[in-house]
Amino acid sequence: VEHSQHASLSVRLSSRFVRYGVVPWSDDLRSEAEVTAFPRHRLRETYGDVAEAWEIRLSAGWPGAPRVAAAVDRELLDALAALARASGVRLRAVEPHFAAVADEYRQQLRGKTFWLAVHESARIVLARVAGGEWHALAASRVVGTAASTVVTMLARETVALAEHAEG
Repeated sequence: VEHSQHASLSVRLSSRFVRYGVVPWSDDLRSEAEVTAFPRHRLRETYGDVAEAWEIRLSAGWPGAPRVAAAVDRELLDALAALARASGVRLRAVEPHFAAVADEYRQQLRGKTFWLAVHESARIVLARVAGGEWHALAASRVVGTAASTVVTMLARETVALAEHAEG
């Protein structure tokens, strides 16, 4: 990177460094503080107290619709910012790879129902979107082949969605 006050850096993070969750809409959230705390609470239910050390962002969404929460360790973000400063560039964006791929297809898939599998070298992120709303999101390291991992994940997530619909 050439040193310039106009140079900027955008980072696309591997899913190895990101934790995801689907956050349901809640009419009970009244303040900005509650809206901010709710995704952390949901991720803490899944990942435990380590979620306190994460920076969490929510995907854009319509009122009433579930959104995706993406969480990255604050220490990693701080290290990226320090590296950018030391290199004389501005850290413009840090974006999870899955989010970038989902954004690429968002317009084409608007309002549709589908599974989206994003494969990186050793990880797969699988999401279920129905009628344009997020319903499930899971990540797994590849075990065997990518294809067999996706099949296993699809089976597991389909069962979990069916159990959730019954409950």
